[in-house]
Amino acid sequence: MIPHSKTILVPQENEPVTKIEFIKPVQLWHTPDGELVLDMGQNMVGWLLFEVRGQAGQTVELIHAEVLDSQGNFYRENIRAAQQLFNIR
Repeated sequence: MIPHSKTILVPQENEPVTKIEFIKPVQLWHTPDGELVLDMGQNMVGWLLFEVRGQAGQTVELIHAEVLDSQGNFYRENIRAAQQLFNIR
């Protein structure tokens, strides 16, 4: 940590984040490796809204990806350290 005055910091001005569109998945399918894919039909940024039914104590794990490998399975190497993982219990 380098000690310095915080007075030199200037906040970045941006437009506020707002909902532009509500999209639904275009397809739900399984990869050759058996992963369940919720295909949104496009690369996107946003929030997820979903309902889960299951037994108490079960875990739902959402893993975000942008592309599939040549066999049609999840491929995440292109996003390197930007791993997006969401566990619901």
